[in-house]
Amino acid sequence: MSSRSQQEPPAVRPRRHIKPPAYLADFQVRMTGSERGCQQLTYSSDEEVNAEYAPLSTERESHAFTPISQRSPTSDLVLQDEWQSTQGVLQREEDEQYHQSQQSAWEEMQRENDELRSCIRQMPEILSALRGLKEENIVMKREIQQLASNVAIQHKPVARLPAPRPDVPETVHSQPLFPTQSSDFPQYPSKQITEQMRDCTVSPIPVEQPQALPRYRTPNPRLAPHLQPHPHSEPIHYYEPRENYPSHSDQRESYHMQRSRIVPPSAVPYSQERTYRGPKPSIPFLSTSDPREFSRLRMALENLLPSDASERFRYQILTDHLQLEEALLVADSYCNSTHPYTDTMQALINMYGQPHKLVLQNIAEVMDGPNIRTGDVEAFKLFALRVRSLVSMLEQLGPEGNVELDCGSHVSRLQSKLPHELRTSFKRYIHPMRVAIPTLIDFSNWLEYELQVQDDGVKTSGFTPGPSNKKRLEYRNPKAARKPTTILLGTEKPMSGRKSQPQASEVTPKSARFKGRLSAYCPYCDNTNHFLNGCANFKDLTKEQKESWIRKNNRCWCCGCSHHASKCTLKSPCKTCNRRHLCILHDVNERTVDSTETATKENSCLVNTTKDVLYVDRPVYSRKVLLKVSKVIITNGDKSIEAYAVLDDGSERTILLHTAAQELNLKGQPEDLILRTVRQDQQVLHGAAVSFTVSPVSNKHKKFSIQGAFTAERLGLAEQSHPVASLQKRYCHLAGLPLQQIDRVQPVLLIGSDCPHLVTPIEPVRLGPPGGPAAVRTRLGWTLQGPTHEIKHGRNTHQCLFTAIPHNAELFAQVERLWQMDVIPYRNEKVVTRSKLDHEAIRLLQEKTVRVNVDGIMRYATPLLRVQHMPTLHMPKEAVLPQLRSIERKLMKTPDQACAYKAEIERLKNAGYVEKLQPGEAEKSQESWYIPHHMVTHNGKNRVVYNCSFQYEGQNLNKLLLPGPTLSPTLLAVLLRFREHSTALSSDIRGMFHQVRLLPEDKSLLRFLWRDIAVDQAPEVYEWQVLPFGTTCSPCCATFALQKHVQDHSQPGDQVREVIEKSFYVDNCLYSLPSKDGAKDLVDQLCALLNEGGFELRQWASNCPTVVAHLPCDIRSNNCELWLSQGLQDTQESTLGLLWRCQSDTLHYKHREVNCTQVTMRSVYSILASQYDPLGYIIPYTTRAKILVQRLWDKKRDWDDPQLPEDLLSLWNSWEKELCELDKITLPRCYSSPDMDVPTTRRDVHVFCDASEKAYGSVAYLRTESTEGQVEVAFLAARSRVAPRKQQSIPRLELCAALSGAQLSKVLVTELTLPICSLTLWSDSTTVLTWLLSSSCRYKVFVGTRIAEIQELTASASWRYIRSEDNPADSITRGKKLCDLVKCNQWNQGPSFLKLPVETWPEQPSLPAEEQQHELRPAVFCGAITVTPLPNPQQY
Repeated sequence: MSSRSQQEPPAVRPRRHIKPPAYLADFQVRMTGSERGCQQLTYSSDEEVNAEYAPLSTERESHAFTPISQRSPTSDLVLQDEWQSTQGVLQREEDEQYHQSQQSAWEEMQRENDELRSCIRQMPEILSALRGLKEENIVMKREIQQLASNVAIQHKPVARLPAPRPDVPETVHSQPLFPTQSSDFPQYPSKQITEQMRDCTVSPIPVEQPQALPRYRTPNPRLAPHLQPHPHSEPIHYYEPRENYPSHSDQRESYHMQRSRIVPPSAVPYSQERTYRGPKPSIPFLSTSDPREFSRLRMALENLLPSDASERFRYQILTDHLQLEEALLVADSYCNSTHPYTDTMQALINMYGQPHKLVLQNIAEVMDGPNIRTGDVEAFKLFALRVRSLVSMLEQLGPEGNVELDCGSHVSRLQSKLPHELRTSFKRYIHPMRVAIPTLIDFSNWLEYELQVQDDGVKTSGFTPGPSNKKRLEYRNPKAARKPTTILLGTEKPMSGRKSQPQASEVTPKSARFKGRLSAYCPYCDNTNHFLNGCANFKDLTKEQKESWIRKNNRCWCCGCSHHASKCTLKSPCKTCNRRHLCILHDVNERTVDSTETATKENSCLVNTTKDVLYVDRPVYSRKVLLKVSKVIITNGDKSIEAYAVLDDGSERTILLHTAAQELNLKGQPEDLILRTVRQDQQVLHGAAVSFTVSPVSNKHKKFSIQGAFTAERLGLAEQSHPVASLQKRYCHLAGLPLQQIDRVQPVLLIGSDCPHLVTPIEPVRLGPPGGPAAVRTRLGWTLQGPTHEIKHGRNTHQCLFTAIPHNAELFAQVERLWQMDVIPYRNEKVVTRSKLDHEAIRLLQEKTVRVNVDGIMRYATPLLRVQHMPTLHMPKEAVLPQLRSIERKLMKTPDQACAYKAEIERLKNAGYVEKLQPGEAEKSQESWYIPHHMVTHNGKNRVVYNCSFQYEGQNLNKLLLPGPTLSPTLLAVLLRFREHSTALSSDIRGMFHQVRLLPEDKSLLRFLWRDIAVDQAPEVYEWQVLPFGTTCSPCCATFALQKHVQDHSQPGDQVREVIEKSFYVDNCLYSLPSKDGAKDLVDQLCALLNEGGFELRQWASNCPTVVAHLPCDIRSNNCELWLSQGLQDTQESTLGLLWRCQSDTLHYKHREVNCTQVTMRSVYSILASQYDPLGYIIPYTTRAKILVQRLWDKKRDWDDPQLPEDLLSLWNSWEKELCELDKITLPRCYSSPDMDVPTTRRDVHVFCDASEKAYGSVAYLRTESTEGQVEVAFLAARSRVAPRKQQSIPRLELCAALSGAQLSKVLVTELTLPICSLTLWSDSTTVLTWLLSSSCRYKVFVGTRIAEIQELTASASWRYIRSEDNPADSITRGKKLCDLVKCNQWNQGPSFLKLPVETWPEQPSLPAEEQQHELRPAVFCGAITVTPLPNPQQY
């Protein structure tokens, strides 16, 4: 049968009844799609595929059918569900009809196979992809071999993500069909099959083992197209080449034996890709040399990078996540390597990936961590987690880690960080285990157990009990004397990483230093014949005379010259004390101390370093340093005493207390000992050199001789205590030692290094954990030395926390100003008197202001108003780099603000306001100052603000500049004059500060950095060429330049000059005229005059459109332009905080919302202060809030305390709800109608005053009367003040109201340019009117001073009486709602009688004759009696 099949094809297709062997279970190829999820088959290269299928075309032409037993290329590719006859046993049947049907089926299959082969030849892209994949597989094999050593050291291998599918037809897959393991199947050469499968990146999956679900990755745009994953589609299956398969004859019997055990294809588990829908994993950055960071980076790269990614792709990803400089240098060294990723990763592993380095770092962090306080559950939990992590790392190290795990000192050190209660708990936990030395594993297990117990306790009880002091109280001695504790507050500043730059005045240039031999000069005699050291006249002076000469003449205490001692350059020291001063000045530089301290120094030989000192601004630890103190027996002949000795290795001499020497009857040769301590102070001690013997108390018969010991009056050592019992419980290395219990003893003997046999240890020192004492055994016995956290129980240390916050003094002053009394006398407060600094500012402006030509315009350049003796400013640009980076980070998050920021800087550059400096130019200037900048959003507009108040090394530019005097009129004065006439104008100067140039010597002080948010570039230096917004002197300089230009180009009395001097508030112009033609001419004159000085007027607006209609569109206001061009109604302009609606010619208020989440004192005052009311029209409404603030202030609430009283909170909420009505408030701009605005009308000012227990104030009206008798009354202004917290009588408050009315009338009469015919003041207090008619000297100071002030401001005859119901000022004291102010009432229209003739006004009542006696000044009579006796008539 075999020979027949080799000679010719069968006549009919044989029936196939066999199944493929087990080792082919994972490979199947079929033309139609499979319903099972499959893995793709990957070919390594095009050469392999071409070699595999190259003979297809030739053999197809020569053979119509290939025998099954014959080896041919087509036999390796089977395209139907059934296997070839060579795979099973052929059984023939004799039925002819059956043979014919099989023959036709065979021919049909042959045609289908031919079509498939032709399709394969038409797919060259598949062959190219397979060729590339094989080359990459070869590279991956090499990488796997190189990384094989690294896999061995990993505790748990990291599962790789499945490789991306190759760019082969989407229908090519492999699928497991049969079981892959069977003990009955013969063993085949698995190595050859494994190598073949590695080339194809297909892994056979056993049936009995669970499959790992592959992750489905989303396409990565950075990967090559052939590496992108493809969606699932109908697969085409291919077989492995046939030469790798055993022949069917070798397996025929074994296959029949296992036929019953074969699992049908539908029941075999298969690999199915699923989509990962969790959070997107990220790759961390390596920014420090922390091994933990590198471990996380390495794990992320292994998990997230595709296994078939190229070396350079992995290298690029790795370098993108390296931020550490040294790591980047390592990566750069392998950039040209053939395997850059592998080499770089191996080098980084050697540097940061060694497990022992990570373990050592964790050990250090855990050991050096803070101590755990009693009751701090969170700190204990974190401590337990760190120890658990450390134990896990050590377990993974193997034998090296076991050594650290078994180290008992680690456990001791970790126990020392726990409070006493937890240490006792650990001992109870470890005791049943019978472990001599607990390991870290035991300690970690206990921590987990204790943590679980604490968590359960917290859940059960709901609270953590505080620390108990019961045990501590048991050790306290209530009768022990309490020593005073010195409390020190450190004032030193923390050391910065760099030294501060010296001031220019402190740096001595080399050229100014003396070279060669110094010439003689005596500052006392002022001659060059001798030095001060050789001055005979100075030597004759006493110490007091020398000190007086130095202080009176401001001389140096070191050399006597005319400079400060801190700047003295004297090098030679004094021969007496070795300090830096002249020998002749030794007595004046000798430190003076009191007698007690002097006596102590003369008789002490040690510095008391163990005295209790508590620093309240430093960390407080229960820490004390134990000195080596031992109890000894001092013997001299037959006399001996028991005493305590200090073993001091740092002392060069043994010293015995003089009292002990006398008790032992020790006598020796007198001797003086020069003592120098750590402070370099020399002290001469008087004593004697004696000899004696000492013995330890434990062995009295063992004596040691001490020769030449020095006797001193006292030893400056504090009391010594060694709490041995508690120390031995705390430190294991002290347990069992025969230590001496020492409690508050005073040593009498100090044994120094002249007796080395007594102070040095005789066996190895027993060291404990860091921060603990050491046990030292000397010939005098065991003693302790070193620090300890155990303080003697007689003293209880308390920690004092000092917190300093800025005092809100200015805020408090602003609030209290609401109810403060008037400052008396008033004239001293209001009369403008320029200070010395203002005169200095005007002098600088007058002397240094010049005109410069800028683009054909003669502009003004003013100096910065520097203070006198201003230091030279130097600031490196690195000082403002943090602010630049901060604003860049904010701008990168908000693209809209970033665009606005860039546009603003670009506008400044294009306009010539700032200029970019060339590299290196900034370093050439003698002084330099940089200004940080940031963005502020206000009223929906983004503005760039320059912080000229930035402080660097204690210097502030704004504090070194003079603000200058106020040259422009007040805001109230401009508004009052703006309302005088019927035709009004408004305009402003375009960028007024920027129209004034800087002098060349001042430009270096106004620099800033900018780099257009290009963070990878160095910042560029820009320099201001004009006055910026933000400097203290900018308003004064700009106003001076404006007014100087007008004064130089106009005559006194000119209308243009009057407008600029009286109607410009900084850069805003508000003016009114009676005629339209005059207003139009004035506009032209102003534009022409100011344009010559570079001040361009823009935003022109008027209530008469014809006044500004002839102006260019670009200098008219936008609203006015809309009114003129489109006829829009109700356009409005902003006029010094108020809204001016030009067409209706009315003023309106803006509603400024203040968003506050909670109602607190701060939010209440913030909302109240934001209500802008320059004229005082809404004072009846705002006074209600002022009174409420005063009541809240009396409650002593914190600024941010939301718990306000309910009654006051309800009042505030109702007041705040009325704010929405603020937009409805309307006030006529002009005082009178156009018909009444003529020179013949009569104008009078009426001021009304009133007071109550809560507030007082005054309101003024302008009464206009025509020649025909027509009368109009208009609101002028109002002022109010809350009554003071100290209760005053009603007459006194009425007097204060009268004073406010007199002050207001003075302002109105002074600022109004209208001719005022008369001034009348009204009050409803007859007492006040009586006081004003009398002499002020009769009354007390409070009343008398105010009466005098009112009489000076007004005439007594101008005061009249008004009833309370007719007084409009009564609205101030009672308060009104905003809705009431909208309506026509007595407040906005004035009292009704003002519109009537004068004869009908309220009559003056008869004033009371009696006066309030308690306000009169007590009368004092001073008299002299002269007694003259009568002459005695008897004499005559």
